[in-house]
Amino acid sequence: MYGYSSKIVFSHIEAIHMSLHTTSEPQRLITIKAALQQQRMPLYRKAIRWIWRLSVLGIASGLALFLIINYTAIPSFRELENPQSALASEVLGNNGEVLDRYFVENRVPVAYEDLSPHLVNALIATEDERFRKHSGVDAKAVGRVFVRTILLRDQSAGGGSTITQQLAKNLYSDRNFDGMSKVEKMVALVYRKLREWITAIKIEKSYTKEEILAMYLNQVNFVNNAFGIRAAAEVYFGTTQDKLRVQEAATLVGMLQNPSRYNPNTYPERCIRRRMVVLYQMWQNGYLTEAQYDSLKVLPLDMSRFKKVTFSDGTAPYLCAELKKDVQAILESLDCRKTDGTQYNIYRDGLRIYTTIDPKYQRHAEAAMAQHMKKMQQRFFQVWRNRDPWTYRTRSTTPQEIEQRREELLKLIRSSDRYQQLWPKYFSPLADRIQDKYEFELQDADVLRMLADEKDGKTITRFVANNWIPAQMAANYRQIMSSRDWPEIKKQWAALQKDIMARYRTRVPMKVFSWDSSNLEKDTLMSPYDSLRYHRMFLQTGVLAVDPTTSEVKAWVGGINFKYFKFDHVRTMRQVGSTFKPFIYATAIAQQSISPCYQVYDQAVTIPAHYQNFTTIADWTPRNSMGSYSGQLLTLKEALKGSVNSVSAFLMKQMGSTEPVRGLLNNMGIDSSGRLADGGYRIPKQPSICLGVADLTVWE
Repeated sequence: MYGYSSKIVFSHIEAIHMSLHTTSEPQRLITIKAALQQQRMPLYRKAIRWIWRLSVLGIASGLALFLIINYTAIPSFRELENPQSALASEVLGNNGEVLDRYFVENRVPVAYEDLSPHLVNALIATEDERFRKHSGVDAKAVGRVFVRTILLRDQSAGGGSTITQQLAKNLYSDRNFDGMSKVEKMVALVYRKLREWITAIKIEKSYTKEEILAMYLNQVNFVNNAFGIRAAAEVYFGTTQDKLRVQEAATLVGMLQNPSRYNPNTYPERCIRRRMVVLYQMWQNGYLTEAQYDSLKVLPLDMSRFKKVTFSDGTAPYLCAELKKDVQAILESLDCRKTDGTQYNIYRDGLRIYTTIDPKYQRHAEAAMAQHMKKMQQRFFQVWRNRDPWTYRTRSTTPQEIEQRREELLKLIRSSDRYQQLWPKYFSPLADRIQDKYEFELQDADVLRMLADEKDGKTITRFVANNWIPAQMAANYRQIMSSRDWPEIKKQWAALQKDIMARYRTRVPMKVFSWDSSNLEKDTLMSPYDSLRYHRMFLQTGVLAVDPTTSEVKAWVGGINFKYFKFDHVRTMRQVGSTFKPFIYATAIAQQSISPCYQVYDQAVTIPAHYQNFTTIADWTPRNSMGSYSGQLLTLKEALKGSVNSVSAFLMKQMGSTEPVRGLLNNMGIDSSGRLADGGYRIPKQPSICLGVADLTVWE
């Protein structure tokens, strides 16, 4: 037994047996006990040695693990000070008001001084009662978790993480245990907890308690595009974080346990129960009286000011969409880089962009635009009530114009999400085959060009001649059209068009833009195809308010509604019409030394072909807007006020050339030498510019 030789064992047994017959009963028991102790002593000594060895090894391993984590896995002080959270960049008006934000995460950090006291009290009472007493790790809470949660399996005992630990946890992304065995999960959990404790202690050494609270609340994702406490207060309660009431602060703190589960907009009843828990904790910790708790816990959940933030909700969304292009161009400059040489990110680096926009002017401009455009749209719908703009014909309308209108609608369909989702069903295998054979990605434009060339035999040649496509691509097109793939491409194309049109002709519930609704949209039953046509019939506008003494832009309205019509009309070229006439009058007055009181007959004016320095190849006689002439003598002031075309034509004929007008425009900042895509001048060298045929922007 126990590894001894048989001789020693038998001698012990013999000695014990002899003593049993020569001593009393108590003495015999003592003798047996002493003999057994002597017999087991070597085993005890061996066990103690191993216990000491394991203890020392455990302490050394723990110390080594601590050192490894501390020097390799813990963020540096710089990383602790500047956690990698995406911060929204703000566009500010001239009074400091936030016009809009650019963000991946709608997060704007706030300091502790800007937090509501109710928010701080609710957070400490609910998440970490001893927050101001510990140094990052709450030993009492850890002990409670070990005894009640782990040993006694009491899942309601609560967690052991402090606010500082939760902040530390947010610095790491490897919090997923999926795919791990039980042993791997246990090892990973121990490792991550040690790492959290060490990081939490480091944070406590580096920051004040107040800074830690602010950092934590700035980090949290409150869902619904609300990252951080400032955005959460704005989204859920339409206020700022420093003005939150007790019940509102309790609601947001209650969400911290699981923002999706306790989302007040989605699960109001569940959220109210969680809010009651927070209020109870505030009472228990002395932040509320019993009377306050009793009155607050029965309040209904007020979500009347809830508004999920999107880019189109800002004060000046059209401006901010255009401003983003200018800001990004500035940030690409080598003079505007971070200290490490990297480029700023407008969506992540929390920039502050100052503008001259006056929010009061902006709101007045928006209101004036809406009032005017609503009336204009009503008149437009009245005129076109029984007409179809896509098939409407006049005497001069050509079949090509009708086809072009139809193609514009089809382009909108092909750019839609519905179409893009359906396209792979018909073309994925074909597109892969074309990619392998010809090394280019087959797209709708390619198919349309080949179909057009098959029909007229000229399209591909014309595209190459105009340098719209390279010669190699034209060769690929012709090779495809002569291959076995072409019939299948045409077949799949026809099937795709048939399928998408069937879907677009099916009526479905949807929201559409409407001037007649208070929120500018209404619910209706409409096919996607009719929806496209409906929205394309809305008149658009561009409005710019500029201070003439400082050139500061005070208001910018790029369209009628950014959510539905994102195309900006302030810096987009459009034929300006009668807005151009003041340039004609100004040039005539300056060149010919005439007065605004100079009188001209309202009668037909003809500028002959090749008259003086004009390059017209035919006689030109413009008509007034009403198609008739009054024959009256009008002063230039009266003619300009009435936008009389005949007087503008008279002044242009008197000048004998377009160059004086083009020169004035150039001096005033509009480049008269600029050309359009087709090679023509943006300010044409034709007398018709007196009626505004030039393509300019509102900005210009």
